[in-house]
Parts: sequence; C-alpha cells; structure tokens
Amino acid sequence: MCLLIYLGNNRWKNNVHHPEGIFLKQMFVYKPELISIYKQLSYRENYSEMTDSIEKMCNPLDNSINEKLSRIREAFVKTIAEEYAKFYYVSGERGDVKRIRLDKKLVDYFAWKRL
Repeated sequence: MCLLIYLGNNRWKNNVHHPEGIFLKQMFVYKPELISIYKQLSYRENYSEMTDSIEKMCNPLDNSINEKLSRIREAFVKTIAEEYAKFYYVSGERGDVKRIRLDKKLVDYFAWKRL
C-alpha cells in the first residue's frame, strides 16, 4: 500500500467521496469535509495548524493543492506501474474537474474507519 502524507491522503479520500470530480478552484466548498477527514488522519494536536494547512490547500492563489496532488501521484507511480497507478491518483485537464478514475465500487469505505 502506498504511504501518503496526511494532507495528500485527506485530498485523496475527499475525491473518492466525490466521484463527479472537483474543480480545484472550488476547494473552499469542501473545507469542512477536509477538516473532518484531516482530524481523523492527522497526529497533529494543534487544531490551528491543521486548519492553516487546509486553508492553504483551499486557497486558489496558493500552489499547495497541486503539491499535494503531485505527491499522491508520485507515491502511486513509485509503487505500481503507471498503467495501473493512473486509476488511483487524482487527475484531470488543467482548469477542468479533477477526479480519481478508480471505480468507486472497489473502494472499501470501512477501511477508512480503521485509518
């Protein structure tokens, strides 16, 4: 299994819950959901630091979200061949909806609770 950084994992999990995809410039809409997911995944105890990280990721003028998506892609490509990895990382044309190609029926939502 790929080990993803917490914000990257948070972003991946958020995208799995939105199979229709997400416009990166509209990440602020998902801020409450992202905070909730991050609180479940992070070992950070400082709530202010968590929310600051989410704020950066949701800011369309900051490159934070692209950095996270790049790390997610890199983690999958390092672990499995690109031909398979492309179904697991977030992708989409510039300025268009970003989504994960993996069939959502294959995602074990109960496994998320164990994270």
